[in-house]
Amino acid sequence: MELFAVTLGAVSEEKLSCLTRCLSDAFADLHRETADIGYWEVDADHGRLAYISRTPAAATDTNRKLVHSLAASGMAAYIMTETEPLLLRTIARKQFRYEHDEDLDRIIWHCRQQLDGPEADSDEEAGMLWDPEAKARRKSLIAGELEQFLANQHRVHLEGFITFRLSSYWQELREVVEYAVDEFVMDKQYQEFISLLRYFVCLQEPKLELLHVIHRNDNDFAFYDAQYEPIEHRQVDRIVADMLEAEMNVEDMVVSNLISISPQEIIIHTREPEQQVIRTIESIFDSRVTICTSCRTCRPAFDGHVQPRDQRLT
Repeated sequence: MELFAVTLGAVSEEKLSCLTRCLSDAFADLHRETADIGYWEVDADHGRLAYISRTPAAATDTNRKLVHSLAASGMAAYIMTETEPLLLRTIARKQFRYEHDEDLDRIIWHCRQQLDGPEADSDEEAGMLWDPEAKARRKSLIAGELEQFLANQHRVHLEGFITFRLSSYWQELREVVEYAVDEFVMDKQYQEFISLLRYFVCLQEPKLELLHVIHRNDNDFAFYDAQYEPIEHRQVDRIVADMLEAEMNVEDMVVSNLISISPQEIIIHTREPEQQVIRTIESIFDSRVTICTSCRTCRPAFDGHVQPRDQRLT
């Protein structure tokens, strides 16, 4: 007797294999503990999997509910693994009108960061530190809807179910894509603005050969020339000020002063080279910037004891 059956609308070997694997993983403990309940039948030509009871006696209500619960968990895992990225991409294309693959890839990256947790530093920010609780909550939401459906109907057309039944799940994905699009637009504007500042810097004649920047903590920066004489903050160029006021935040003063000073070479002494403001300076001044995290100047510099005409770097 058939206890459960699922059909995929678009038959493909890859999708069917993924669904089979997800269901097998969900049923693994059941088969180890009570192998006599049932077995799988796979109809590859029609993209259908059915779970069959081994004997009529095994088709009890208790066993049926257990099978449906496990099947719901397996299908939820399949939806998150195989279907969710496609759904996010579809929402971005149809509702937000993004068509270029490069744009869509970046939007999906922001979606994944929102759905599964913060980024991990890896190849071009591609890695993720997956948040088990976030994934478990989303999986539970999908599995609950499926289990409720299977309580009255033991056969499910999975792609149709995803399209017409998972309204709360769709809404969550739409909200995530909306957030991701906003982040994508801000990132794009920021990168365009950094490029404009970089171009502006390239057009300037250097006004100082070497600038030491002491970064003690957060936004505490001090500027010194090659002889470690302090450099007072200069009046910011009006063009630069207007540009920064329109686009930037707490980094304004540091960046604007660096642009106004216009050094040929910048050495940043810092214990936090990954801080955003440091990355911004590197992006704008490019090869002019050297990051120092441990030299003979650093320790007294971080304690606020920089001596004029100190040659400890040489």
